Amino acid sequence: MKENPLVSVIIPAKNEERFLPGLLNSLMNQTYENIEIILVDDGSTDRTPKIVNDFRSKSRFPIKYVRHEMSKGLTITRNDGIKNSSGDVIVMFDADNEVNNDYIKKGVATFTENTIGIIPIYSNTNDTVVERCIASILNEKPLEMPLFWDKKELEKLGYWDESLGFGGDRDMYKRLVEYRKKNNRDVLVSDNSILYVHHPHTLRELFRQQQYYGRGMYYFLKKNPEPKNFLTLFRIGYPIVFIGPLSLLFGIKYSIVLFAMSLPYILIELKRTLQGLMNEEIYALLMILIDGVKWLGLTIGIIEFLLFGKKYRE
Repeated sequence: MKENPLVSVIIPAKNEERFLPGLLNSLMNQTYENIEIILVDDGSTDRTPKIVNDFRSKSRFPIKYVRHEMSKGLTITRNDGIKNSSGDVIVMFDADNEVNNDYIKKGVATFTENTIGIIPIYSNTNDTVVERCIASILNEKPLEMPLFWDKKELEKLGYWDESLGFGGDRDMYKRLVEYRKKNNRDVLVSDNSILYVHHPHTLRELFRQQQYYGRGMYYFLKKNPEPKNFLTLFRIGYPIVFIGPLSLLFGIKYSIVLFAMSLPYILIELKRTLQGLMNEEIYALLMILIDGVKWLGLTIGIIEFLLFGKKYRE
């Protein structure tokens, strides 16, 4: 890779007026100078276009604004950003991310001759109680997926599969592993590039996120029919962790059957809650509520797809 390459920052966004200024401000503070920003607006109906225009007038870096009048989904939006880029290095963001001032400079400096991508260090923002619950209790860790890409290598690997919504990153990760083995390419970590990640801030946001995942699960499982992926479906029954005990409490017909069905889920949650308390996770007792909202959303999303054919981001 040549010295001081042009870096194309790709930002897909849909109704991100709450978070977008934080990301754009952190990009304005970058110590790396050779940057272009491509923001692809996936049919926003809020103030996202105005925020972008305001930043374009004062930005240190050129900002290219691409708009979808109708929402096309995350994978298509990401790919459109890459297709509109001119850089040698692609840096991917979600609109609710923020980064430290040396994020791009240190990430670019980590590339070697055989490197396809660079992974930053992730840090949770933990802004609200719900967000702290999700981060500390569920302990959801991101895939070891590069967010810095050598564009030429990325083009050989192929972009995100546009038929997928849920599971798009997992599909990309699977292809990346195979590509690295075949072509002897490295993925390295930049210890000085820190990405601050937001989790859903409210139970409603968490519910909507999982609802979208449920709608997209069919296409993901169709392309990735490994047994471990199908085990995810076990959790679709999670809402019964509430239904079983409540039906028994109120003497509903067949309550014993419902309670028996819910017992495995109850035992799993009791075990996880005790583990959380032993590890001094102060939010462990809220686990059942968080997981209940999460899997209820997933279940409803799957039902919406099966009955009404709703796709990932409709």
